[in-house]
Amino acid sequence: MAQQASDRSGPWTARTWAAFVVLGVLMVGALPWLVNPWHPAMPGARDAAMYLACAKSLVAGEGYSYLGEPFVIRPPGMSVLLAPLVATRGFDFAAVNVLVSLFGVAAALALFAWSVPRVGEWVAAALALTVWWNGLFQEFCNRAMADVPGLAALLGCLLVARWAAREPSWRRELVLGLAIGASASLRTAALLLVPALVLERAVERLRARSASASCEHGAVATGCEYGAVAPGRERAALANDSQCTALATDGQRTALATDSERIAPANDSKGLALETDSERTALANDGERAALEMDSKGIALETDGERTAITNVGPARFASAATDGARCVAAGYREPWLAFARRRLAWLVLVPLLVIAPWSVRDARVAPSEQVEQTRIASYSVGMWREDPSDPGSPRVSASEVLARVPERSRQILSLVGTALASDDAPTGSRAFGALLLALAAVAWWRRWRAAELYLFGYTATIAIYFGFHERLALPIWVLALVGAVDALSEFAARLPEFARSLALAAGLATLAASGPQPRDRWPQFEAQDGRYRRLCAALAERIPVDARVGAPFGWHLSLYLDRPVWSLRPAWSRTRDAAKLVELVAKHRLDYIVLAPFDGVSQELYPQLVARFGDPERVESGLLFRTAR
Repeated sequence: MAQQASDRSGPWTARTWAAFVVLGVLMVGALPWLVNPWHPAMPGARDAAMYLACAKSLVAGEGYSYLGEPFVIRPPGMSVLLAPLVATRGFDFAAVNVLVSLFGVAAALALFAWSVPRVGEWVAAALALTVWWNGLFQEFCNRAMADVPGLAALLGCLLVARWAAREPSWRRELVLGLAIGASASLRTAALLLVPALVLERAVERLRARSASASCEHGAVATGCEYGAVAPGRERAALANDSQCTALATDGQRTALATDSERIAPANDSKGLALETDSERTALANDGERAALEMDSKGIALETDGERTAITNVGPARFASAATDGARCVAAGYREPWLAFARRRLAWLVLVPLLVIAPWSVRDARVAPSEQVEQTRIASYSVGMWREDPSDPGSPRVSASEVLARVPERSRQILSLVGTALASDDAPTGSRAFGALLLALAAVAWWRRWRAAELYLFGYTATIAIYFGFHERLALPIWVLALVGAVDALSEFAARLPEFARSLALAAGLATLAASGPQPRDRWPQFEAQDGRYRRLCAALAERIPVDARVGAPFGWHLSLYLDRPVWSLRPAWSRTRDAAKLVELVAKHRLDYIVLAPFDGVSQELYPQLVARFGDPERVESGLLFRTAR
């Protein structure tokens, strides 16, 4: 198994900060061109309507509810974010899209910050721009859904995890646990970071302990906090090509200096001269990997630029720090596993659970016990494990039925990863490219065992057995697979000069961005659809009294444009196709009007049933309006 490298980094250089600022200014400056003022009234965006409706309920003091019933399908984080906008501006779609687009900028900048230690500034910038410019990503930025804020929170948690690992303490672990818990209030899948980080830390400890056992005097193990030589806030980790390094110094003769791009040997007045020739010493640095090899004594000093900085703090202090680091290795890895779990795992596991506990308890108390009518599923767990996603009392699905979802989901996932989210039913070539990206990410996982790749494949496995599917579910898979693939390719090309390697990877990412879906590709469709809904609802508002109760095949989008509750008839109708059930629903919710719009397949099914019971409708713009009481 290959050597592990942690995901830690030192202070940013001026060049890194400059790239970060330029990216931020560019992305924020482009928002007027990328943000649209429309609500995407399509089946895949019905969750956006529910988030906004729940935000309105929060503002009205009705709690986290939808149409008067406690909402238990999704956590409340997104509606909480939307509530201030709804309170001050109502259903202002332009303002909502600006808010979500700002989270899109935050996600891209977090991706850059997280990727820099892995692939360098220029490739990290190319990664951030590739994701941010993607047409589907920008569509997700223009709808009131948790996918983009959830991605920003996920990448933020990975950054916090890196920060917490740099100088472990209970305070940093507490911050990390709170961050994961808060992220789970946006996307429950963020909780998968907990087992991913636990595995990363456990494997890191096992490998570093094994390395420590094989080292002799002065060994400083790689990839572990115990073997880190940390003068001040800058850490230095020494490793040879196996797992450890014998560091020999008398405290007066050897100093190592580093800057942001190069590790160079230095000497003091008493000087330990390092002479580079063909037989004794070679010093090579490609921007990510520096190796100092001396064949006469078999001493190798290696750092991969991803996590190691060796700072010249003075010969005596450096030698002392190295000696202390070696002692720390010997002492630290004798720490019992129970003590390690208390120190490095307890906060990580317990704090997120405590953060989500109130939501979980509340859901358990108010969860529906009977079949729901206004949503397609009763809860995620019911959708996953019951034959009828809307009925908690329906029979459980068998394990074979769950696994039977895998082939179709795999095809959809590979299609979306291979087409940069453009299609979930792509040709074989695109699916093969998606498989290649995931395979390269798997190489990065095997070599490093980092939490990001562990999360990637844990999340992918979850989606592979998921009961439903939308392209937005593949967003984290595509982003993390892209980073993992670029990281693996960067390692494969480590012998190339840094500039050539970075240029090749950035060019490949630019090609991917240019060939994928573009930000405004579907704007004409969204604008036309938004216009139809606005005209229809303006006409309906003139005909329907303020205190009247309204139903529709799907009420989600109409409720936003009418700014009033609209009950849905389709979920219950699609399960029974029973006219009596339809009439029962109308009576149960005391509906005064029923709107059929748009006049699609579902409306055509309901039309004869409604005509038979309520008479001929009135045509209003592109819809039909039935009065249930004559």
